[in-house]
Amino acid sequence: MGGDSSDFFGAGLRFIGAVLDLLTQRQGTTIWTSEDLSTESMAMMPDMPVSAPAPVSIQQRVHDEVAAIQQIDPDFNELQFLAQATATYQSYAAAEAAMDPDAMTAFATPEFVAGFHDCVGKWKAAGLRRVVHDVKTTGSAVIRVTLDGLRQAIVVRFISTGVRFTQDVDTGIATDGSAQSESFTEFATFVRPAGTTTPKAAAAGGTIHCPSCGAPAAAGAAVCAFCGTSLTGTGSTWLLDKLSLSAYT
Repeated sequence: MGGDSSDFFGAGLRFIGAVLDLLTQRQGTTIWTSEDLSTESMAMMPDMPVSAPAPVSIQQRVHDEVAAIQQIDPDFNELQFLAQATATYQSYAAAEAAMDPDAMTAFATPEFVAGFHDCVGKWKAAGLRRVVHDVKTTGSAVIRVTLDGLRQAIVVRFISTGVRFTQDVDTGIATDGSAQSESFTEFATFVRPAGTTTPKAAAAGGTIHCPSCGAPAAAGAAVCAFCGTSLTGTGSTWLLDKLSLSAYT
């Protein structure tokens, strides 16, 4: 009996010593794993969370956000939206190459156009010009969707190749970017007013018409090319509002 009691108390002291050693080694860390203690030892410890819930994947988050916009716009089609967004991005590249902000009024918000006006003014004042050519978009994907009481916004990641740089007019030296064709990634934010829905004609791949004169309108156009009526909010118009190197700026 005495031997059994001695063994029991000895085992208990060894267990306590092991736990104290672990606490000393961890220096206050409260994360425990199954590698630190045996199953029996873990069972004797107070209840505590062993691991945090698995984070939601980016793909699942985007899927849920697209589903949220489809709740208010059942005819919204992600693939059709990306096709329109890519065409708009290509139009932006052409307007950037021409250093022509006014060419962007057909597919961009007034704020975006005004910002590019300022950029062009600074380039010219500094004796610079923008050189853009052979831009080809090789991939696009929806990264984030946000809805609020003012607008709907979708951030798209574009992966492209091409030549884009700023050049000194007098010396021809590239001051920003490379004169060689490179691959680059850019994040574009497209917006439309809250409550906007996709017309069934657009969802079916049909032609959009101006609500004022009835003339056909190009997908993504901000104004009617025939009568000048604003098309923003009529259903299919997503306007370019921001370009960034990050999805979160």
